[in-house]
Amino acid sequence: MSTSVLAKPRTARQRERRRHALIYAGITPFVIIAVFPVYWMAITAFKQDPDLYRIDNVPFWFNLAPTLQHFKTLFYQTNYGAWIINTMTISVCVASITLLTAVPAGYALAGPAGAALGVDAVLVFAACCAVALPLAMAADPAVRGLEGALASAVTSAPSR
Repeated sequence: MSTSVLAKPRTARQRERRRHALIYAGITPFVIIAVFPVYWMAITAFKQDPDLYRIDNVPFWFNLAPTLQHFKTLFYQTNYGAWIINTMTISVCVASITLLTAVPAGYALAGPAGAALGVDAVLVFAACCAVALPLAMAADPAVRGLEGALASAVTSAPSR
């Protein structure tokens, strides 16, 4: 005669723990993949140059004492401050222009009537956006002139 042993039903707390464990087990590889570049950047920022280039060393930690030499080079021997200001200025301008054009366009597409505007609003918006193409084509010679000036400035820069 065979007797079957029934498993004791899980409590709500056990089910919840198991669910959380499975969720975290599924998320963990993605978190590692996302965080690893930041970890690698932080470690290599403080490594000495010989520690970066030695193949026989373990690359995931410091084999030589950490240093601030790379930061000294970045802040004192380059135009990093000017580059940051330039990048932030352009970013703020682009974000402002995008918001100033996209918010009214989105409002026009949604409109007070909602979906009642339909295809007509999309066509009007596309026609307004089409103005940017001729403007970009007209600016092409000016951009090419800047490109030549930039190239000459870069090639005439003193090398280290």
